[in-house]
Amino acid sequence: MRRIPALSILAILAIVPAAWAVTGQEPHPPTSLEIPFLEREPSGARWAGMGGAAIGAVDDGSAFVINPAGLGRIRRIEFLGTLQKQSYDIDATWFGNPTSSSISNTTLRELTLSFPFPTYRGSLVFSGSMSRRNVFDSYTVRSGIYPIGDVPYRDTEERSGMLTSWGGGASVQVSPQVFIGLEGHGFTGNLNSKDRWAVWGVCSDAVFSSNTDLGGYGGSVGMQYQPIPLVGIGAVLKSPEHVSLKGHGDQPVYIGEGLCENSEFSVDDEATLPYSMGVGVSLAPANFLINFDVVYTDWHELKYLGRVRDPNTGDYLYDPTTDLHVGVEYAFGQIPFRLRAGYARVPLEFKWFDVTKDRSSFSLGAGTVVESAVGFDVTWQRTSFERKSVGDDYSEERTIDRVILTLAYRF
Repeated sequence: MRRIPALSILAILAIVPAAWAVTGQEPHPPTSLEIPFLEREPSGARWAGMGGAAIGAVDDGSAFVINPAGLGRIRRIEFLGTLQKQSYDIDATWFGNPTSSSISNTTLRELTLSFPFPTYRGSLVFSGSMSRRNVFDSYTVRSGIYPIGDVPYRDTEERSGMLTSWGGGASVQVSPQVFIGLEGHGFTGNLNSKDRWAVWGVCSDAVFSSNTDLGGYGGSVGMQYQPIPLVGIGAVLKSPEHVSLKGHGDQPVYIGEGLCENSEFSVDDEATLPYSMGVGVSLAPANFLINFDVVYTDWHELKYLGRVRDPNTGDYLYDPTTDLHVGVEYAFGQIPFRLRAGYARVPLEFKWFDVTKDRSSFSLGAGTVVESAVGFDVTWQRTSFERKSVGDDYSEERTIDRVILTLAYRF
């Protein structure tokens, strides 16, 4: 068994030169070159319903992920759980041939237990959390007629697995208006992939598969400040996150005359994700809660062997991003019921493609509290983006629909 870089987990580079020789064209869209564990998925149905805007306002167990300072605002022992159903649709066009594919899954998104420690004044809250950082499930099919020689092709990409964080955190109220919190977490998970090509007479039924275990660690520190009752300000700094990849797989190797043989490889790599900095403002006029968040990440600081720069030009494949989140919630005065809506613009950091519609999300949600002890929130969220390859040979539209349910019980 031999070791190869993690780049080969997601791309069959060994047969690319052979395919080029047969067709004179790029044999496969570069979607598999993306690093799959960069996206931070929404936490908590209430805050997801407000477009993910919560840095200055979060006050429940979801603060562990969003801004750990918000844990200090929990006044009773709280158990919070979130369930998520996700549908992932991809409409792709390759050399003028349109195809559609979809996959769905239901996941226990997070579990958090928060315990306020008795204090003479202020608050001190400890919390433990399990959170699904990423769900990798995806399924993409591309098929049609290749324009040179009218050769039929079929390309199938399958991904499965998830990255889960486990950690503990604490928040303290250092003054009547200021909370400070921190958290640390470790990662466990796995990423499985299977890519199958039946194209251009090169490895006519080529299959690439891998099974990779993921691990790592990270943390964050945050602050919330409430200068007056109607205004909240928050800030959070997320440390670099280290992710290890260890596993094995099989890849086809071109041996001539349209034939391939399988070659086993091992994976032993590491990636370091950069700092992320966010600030948020919360306004609470009568019956309303209005949140604004801005999050900046400099993806030039991403470290991953062979995956950060274009090997031909030296240009960065990942650019800095500034995420914008805004949300509004209305609480009915006579009944314990709240309606909310939100919008988020989270630019794509991977710049191999020309982005025709950047990644954005719209969300609608509602929630209620029963006898000040049981909180129930539900949110529907749609995220979408569109992009195409530089030569217009390939284009795609991706749409992710999520239904997020959160139940919180306060003892």
